[in-house]
Amino acid sequence: MSFVKWLPKEETKEVKMAGYLETNVSGEYILDFSSLISGEKKSLPFDIEISFPNDEKDIVSCVGKFTGSVDDKNEEFVLTFAADVKLRVLCSRCAEEMDYFVKETFSLPLCGKKPERDTEEFELFKKGKINLSELVREFLILSLPTQFLCKKSCKGLCHMCGSNLNVGGCGCETKEIDSRLRPLADFLKNFEED
Repeated sequence: MSFVKWLPKEETKEVKMAGYLETNVSGEYILDFSSLISGEKKSLPFDIEISFPNDEKDIVSCVGKFTGSVDDKNEEFVLTFAADVKLRVLCSRCAEEMDYFVKETFSLPLCGKKPERDTEEFELFKKGKINLSELVREFLILSLPTQFLCKKSCKGLCHMCGSNLNVGGCGCETKEIDSRLRPLADFLKNFEED
């Protein structure tokens, strides 16, 4: 499970929120599920809000609320959460800003009760902590479309002058000329003008 990031204890601040939820020095939420491993608890609910940095190409801003829990489901520990996210994104065709909403439920098995000793699952099991912010961010990004469109009929930008064609025409010549024939076209244009 390469997408699960565990953190050693020294990387976390002791800012307790729900006894098992804390933040690290980067402000990310870290969930300690050692009380599930020990059998002390059966479920660890959480309700967090996260603003993600805009390091994705078409995303201007992203704020989301994530409600869920990590549960002991007899044979494995399972993370389940509902995402209610508002993104400010750029249309892939015309580059205009628009709102995009994600309302989905996700579920992920974290690890079994007694994973193999030499696996990444065992390291997670041994440490008993997950970077909740990183997990919800990865799931959110994987749920997004490959391109954002303000509308299906978006005309995009003029490839000559860059005008937004949804607003109106730009007057550019739409006839495409093969770049290898451009000198001939220029010659003919000059010939017609004389």
